Amino acid sequence: MRLLVVIPSFYGSSGEAVNERQLTVALAKKVEAVYVLTLVGPKEYACGHESLPRNIKVLGLPFPRLPILKFILAIPYLAMISILGLLLVKSGLVDAVYVRNSLFSLGLIGFKSLAKVMLVKIPAIAEEEFRNGLIKTFLKLIFEASDRLVIKRAGRIAVASRQFAEELARIRGIRPLKNPIVLSAGINNAIFRAIRQDIGRNAEKRKKNVIGFIGTLAWWQGIDILVKAISKLKDRYSRLMLYIIGDGEMRRRIEDLCKAEGVSYVITGFLPHLEALKKMTILDVLAVPSRRNPATEFNIPIKILEAWAIGIPVIATDHPVFREMFTDGEDLLLCKPDPDDLASKIKLLLDDPKLRHKLSRRGPFLAEKFDYDILATRVLNALKELSKGERV
Repeated sequence: MRLLVVIPSFYGSSGEAVNERQLTVALAKKVEAVYVLTLVGPKEYACGHESLPRNIKVLGLPFPRLPILKFILAIPYLAMISILGLLLVKSGLVDAVYVRNSLFSLGLIGFKSLAKVMLVKIPAIAEEEFRNGLIKTFLKLIFEASDRLVIKRAGRIAVASRQFAEELARIRGIRPLKNPIVLSAGINNAIFRAIRQDIGRNAEKRKKNVIGFIGTLAWWQGIDILVKAISKLKDRYSRLMLYIIGDGEMRRRIEDLCKAEGVSYVITGFLPHLEALKKMTILDVLAVPSRRNPATEFNIPIKILEAWAIGIPVIATDHPVFREMFTDGEDLLLCKPDPDDLASKIKLLLDDPKLRHKLSRRGPFLAEKFDYDILATRVLNALKELSKGERV
């Protein structure tokens, strides 16, 4: 089988880019060829470029990630992606198509024969990631229309969880969804077996109690909640430190808040993925106090899977996806997205080495269930079923 993969970011450092890049590599191990259509920001190639299987061919379109230009150029770039994708398909180079994000499927899904062999992942209610009321209202019209079109026309859709499938059907007003497949974030467990050996050998870890976060610094991530929680504990734990692996629009605000609250902190900026994972080994706890909205309530972030795979105890907001799939106090600790409750859970872990050890031992076992090999097989089974008897 030969695949066309269309994704917004392949070389970036965001969780989305890392996840789709590694899923693509896992797919390439099981098929004849993979053609990737993607947008490439100015700094992304340097951060995300790594050794790829020879049967992956990346067609990257240079794209500015500046917010204003991003919206202005969206339509012509989506048109170019559609034209290139259509040329690849009609030339007979590919048999089936996987797309992340309904917007990126619009030009291709208009062709009925092509739509039948498309698997489109709708990862979230996209407009919920925006705070500005006018922008959010405008984008909702676009995202709602594209999601509804994909749900009606695509051969199959993929969602991050069963809970999100129900929420998507409710918000977009389409019931029932056509047999969606669950395609959560994933990890390459082989990488983490080696990384786990670094834990305990890091001098910085031995000197401090390190509470960490990894990812894009966006408002919905709740990093400000984490800063305020650590501030409440800094007098009790003199060696307490916040370690952030990532970057984003909230960086300056988070730095100012840390200084105002007297919190010892490090923000590394974006790092190549493997380097970021190695940095994670200094963490005693990963805290993910994300705010409640449809973009966070039903998705398992890749950062949590990575922490589990390394053996780092996790504290996360008690979103429905965690309450239904995992056990509080056994798999992770759940908290409310407010500083007081998060501080109490951090205190519980720092004061209870037996609990830390239990969660640390449990993590790698949980992570095994999200291996990319499992997810890639799920994607290919769906695409093979769609392509039976269909000529693209």
